[in-house]
Amino acid sequence: MSIPGIPGAPNPTFRTRDRMYVSLDQIIVELCHELGEAGLLVSKQVAKTVVQCARCYLRGDDGIRDMEGLCEAVFQDLKQHRILLVPSRVKLVLTGYGRVYASLEIEDVSDREAVG
Repeated sequence: MSIPGIPGAPNPTFRTRDRMYVSLDQIIVELCHELGEAGLLVSKQVAKTVVQCARCYLRGDDGIRDMEGLCEAVFQDLKQHRILLVPSRVKLVLTGYGRVYASLEIEDVSDREAVG
């Protein structure tokens, strides 16, 4: 299963402490499940786009230093992709992503260009 995201954006693979490999798509599936249980229904494609946008900002030198700035920047990028998700919802998605990421005990991230 491949979840569409931002064309050309990195589609990383994560290695956990116990040497298992997890794709971004697998994390997104878990994230959407967790968000759904909390009452926030977000499509896998939207969640992946939010995470990919945020990861680009976190890897760059765009002057973003706090969560509110990151959420606002991602919100503006999402509008360019014709996705309307207010900054408060972006924050919920990113906070959920952080929880899933932390629970997996990630030790290494391998970025590769997305296909398709």
